[in-house]
Amino acid sequence: MDRFLRILFTTCMLLLPAAGVSMPADGIRGGNAETGKACALQSATPSDEPSSGEEQKRRKVGLVLSGGGAKGVAHIGVIKVLEEAGIPIDYIAGTSMGAIIGGLYSIGWSTQELDSLVRNQDWMALLSDKIPRRDKLLSEKEITDMYILSVPLSLDKKFSIPSGVLAGQSVLNLLNEMTLGYHDDDLDFDSLPIPFACVAYDMVKGEEQVYRHGNLPLAIRASMSIPGAFAPVIRDSMVLVDGGIYNNFPVDVARDMGADIIIGVDLAAGPHDMEGLTSMMGLIDQITTFLGRDEYTKNLQDVDLYLKPDIKPYNSGSFNPEAVDSLLVRGERCARQNWDKIVALQDSIYTGNTYMIRKERILASDTDSVRIGNIEFVGLTRNEETFLRPSFGIDEQTVITKGHLNDAITKLRGSGAFSYVTYTLESRPPYTLTVSVDEKQEAMINVGFRFDTEEMASILLNTTLTLRGLQGPRLGLTVRLNENPYIKLDFRSSNILMGRLSLSYMYKSNNYRLYRNGRGINNITFGQNRVELFFSPANPIVFNPKVGVSYEHFNYNSFLFASDDDRIAVKPEGFVNYYLTGNLETLNDHYFPTRGVSVYAKAALHTDNGYGYNKGTPFASVSYSFRWALSATDRLTFIPSLYGRTLIGNEVAYSYYNYIGGEVAGRYMEQQIPFVGINHMETANRSVLTVNLEARMRLFARHYISLKGAYGIQNENFFKMFTESRNLFGIGLKYAYNSPIGPISILFDVSNIDKSLGVYFSLGKTF
Repeated sequence: MDRFLRILFTTCMLLLPAAGVSMPADGIRGGNAETGKACALQSATPSDEPSSGEEQKRRKVGLVLSGGGAKGVAHIGVIKVLEEAGIPIDYIAGTSMGAIIGGLYSIGWSTQELDSLVRNQDWMALLSDKIPRRDKLLSEKEITDMYILSVPLSLDKKFSIPSGVLAGQSVLNLLNEMTLGYHDDDLDFDSLPIPFACVAYDMVKGEEQVYRHGNLPLAIRASMSIPGAFAPVIRDSMVLVDGGIYNNFPVDVARDMGADIIIGVDLAAGPHDMEGLTSMMGLIDQITTFLGRDEYTKNLQDVDLYLKPDIKPYNSGSFNPEAVDSLLVRGERCARQNWDKIVALQDSIYTGNTYMIRKERILASDTDSVRIGNIEFVGLTRNEETFLRPSFGIDEQTVITKGHLNDAITKLRGSGAFSYVTYTLESRPPYTLTVSVDEKQEAMINVGFRFDTEEMASILLNTTLTLRGLQGPRLGLTVRLNENPYIKLDFRSSNILMGRLSLSYMYKSNNYRLYRNGRGINNITFGQNRVELFFSPANPIVFNPKVGVSYEHFNYNSFLFASDDDRIAVKPEGFVNYYLTGNLETLNDHYFPTRGVSVYAKAALHTDNGYGYNKGTPFASVSYSFRWALSATDRLTFIPSLYGRTLIGNEVAYSYYNYIGGEVAGRYMEQQIPFVGINHMETANRSVLTVNLEARMRLFARHYISLKGAYGIQNENFFKMFTESRNLFGIGLKYAYNSPIGPISILFDVSNIDKSLGVYFSLGKTF
């Protein structure tokens, strides 16, 4: 009966809030408005409050949470049952995922809140450091849209490959948000509501590093730096990686903290057989098992209550929703299967007639506001800081939401100027916001690949050298290898009046067949040289206007005409062009958008001598396109679009004629307009306009089917185009799979130009 009363009482104490604890405006629950901390104690009843001497009779309990990646969510289910049983937890020691769960629990995150956190988290986006498309610069979007592989090479002192596939920025910034109020470097983890420690491993000295003080989220992040997967944490001359490679079950750490009784939750899978070594996560598990075997064996023998949830067939990377749900249940099931042992542990915890004393916990506010005092930037020069502050989006001495703070940090990451961006909120409200950045000084190697039935195989190679990413210059070299190869060298200057000057040179070899009314009329081979100088905003995210001048030379080598009637006289020509462009981009995905718009417009004046053409007046061109994604349901998306181009002038050069056809805009010539049902490049009149509608249905997670229709009008005169047009019609049915290397699709289409059924297959991103 005594045991039952103790369990009943302590369970109630864990579930009921402490009397007299208010919610202050500074964003700390259960705290004082000045200090943000509380140390309230609550006993059985006011009359039964035990003395400090009686409290000493209770033995201290340490909870040890092992690492295990995704498997670590099982810890939450175990802790839930320990709470139900009324087991007091006086110390927590954790490694890797155990450090995350243990660290958050130690500052007041309830099991219900932790359960909700792991269930609702987009783990794939979080762990991949994926930046939302809306927060990327337009130049960064273009890189993502064209290349399947990007490898950075550091220029700091010497070339080096990344120390981890992922930087772990998203994880650290989430931890920063979850541990608001615990970012100070001098924080003593013993002062937390539940004293906490986590384990990392210093690769410099080859020794374990136990964190019991310092910046809490950074310590947790260091503990989960899986070698080869996450970049290590560099701090105090140490290179810190996942503590699991040496001490994945830190029972000894909990003992050193003062624990008399140890409850250990072990998620180690043990040595894998051949079948278990077919994935990266399996290999990492195996390495961890062997490297930390001696320490693990020793700690295993020093546990008073050993709990080992059944986590098969899941591994460290099983972060999908179904796996997370199952692991939460399995953790709870394991603890319930050991319920009698847990209850029996009460007798060894309590040595006298005393009850558990609950220490009130501190937790970042359930409200969404954060008071900001000063803002400091680390890693920038004075001029760079002056440039960045107006666009950062957060002012000093203001109240912001956590979402506002996260958006500002994410936009800095999306700028492409920094290889690392994180923040801390130090001291007490109003917090000092310290934003730490590492400007890019690197060479980026990008690789793209595509195969389609029009050009067959294509490879795109690019290397970009960045010096001082925020305001510094950039040099790039791009090579395309296919039937129409090109080489391009471009240079972007440092910032000039909030913008940049860019200079580029491109040589392109062109070889294609041209059609008229569905009939091939000639094969064209020519070389094209282009030099371009333009001015644009420094770091555009949504809208990018450009003003520039270019020189283009077309060296026509040969024409093979289908008949004498198709013969034309074309000579090599050079042109000086002046142009203005504008590009607006808010699509949430380039290939499979569900919302957003893409708008492009260009006006150009073409001359052969800088002021006229062929001893007369210059001619002009106006190009425009519009694409809009509208979701009717979570599966059905409508994408209306239009493309158009008009040539203005008495005489127009052959090199700037209008063309229509194909699925990819600008495939052979910059001015080529796509049109479903025309699977080649077709000549068009001086004015052409097409309207298109795609109805796309998502069948499964990555499988899509689309019905596409197009209507086009054209005429030599823009105004007559709407009344005396030569009409075009096209329709197509398309299946596409959104693969990691780009869309894989097959299109069946027909038009009133190509009256036979066309088939077009493509694999990879377009470039």
